[in-house]
Amino acid sequence: MTAAPVDTPGSAHLPEPQAALWHSTLPISYHAEHLFARPVPPLG
Repeated sequence: MTAAPVDTPGSAHLPEPQAALWHSTLPISYHAEHLFARPVPPLG
């Protein structure tokens, strides 16, 4: 399951691969909170 990219201070300055890796280390609750807090464009 891949979460949509989220604008966060921690990943804003990172290249895409590092940003993806950084996001993968976050707890799922962090993703859920952000996914439900803002509209997410359809994947695919």
